[in-house]
Amino acid sequence: MLKMIYLVNYAQQGCSGLMQDWDREPALRKRFEAVGGKLISIAFTHGLFDLVVRVEMPDMNAAHAALTVARASGMVSGGVVLQEVDMAAAMALANKAAALEKPQG
Repeated sequence: MLKMIYLVNYAQQGCSGLMQDWDREPALRKRFEAVGGKLISIAFTHGLFDLVVRVEMPDMNAAHAALTVARASGMVSGGVVLQEVDMAAAMALANKAAALEKPQG
């Protein structure tokens, strides 16, 4: 499973909905489970983005599908999807590849 981070802003409709029911966890959990994912955490933020959501997703298609549904609902606008990197695994691969490098000349 891929670990993903969604950074989103609420649209006008989303802000209106928050004023009625600010607990988004149950709805988000269902949305991610519907595409094969698993909600890890959510955080409301002050700054460039309104909401940060961490999830596990089976693949990038599922990650894109979840964001598309959120945008289509009118609840969020824009959005950035980031994939977490397993640095231990990445550096192990980098060191393996670096060991094969030979100086030029």
